[in-house]
Amino acid sequence: MPNAYDQGSLVRVDVTISDVVPLNPVDPDALFWALQPPGGVEVVYQFGAPGSPIIRDGRGLYHVVVDLTNPVGGGLWQGRWYSTGNGQAAAPWRAYATPRNVP
Repeated sequence: MPNAYDQGSLVRVDVTISDVVPLNPVDPDALFWALQPPGGVEVVYQFGAPGSPIIRDGRGLYHVVVDLTNPVGGGLWQGRWYSTGNGQAAAPWRAYATPRNVP
């Protein structure tokens, strides 16, 4: 089950890319973050491309910050890290944004 957050929350999503043996962090040849908001279209970002939200924190360590604001209300957000070449890997991410209960 995905984690639940209030709609409009900022959520940090981390990923570590590593070798199979000996499990050392490595920088992949190419790294991508795909994000689909509830009822929306998937958008894919590539690390190093202009406007990319992917931040490198260290060798093989990356993160993005996802803004769970959606004009259609709450719902399921789906994301996916994937890398190609050296450090090839994939990791899914899901979060559920609930409408804020503001009096």
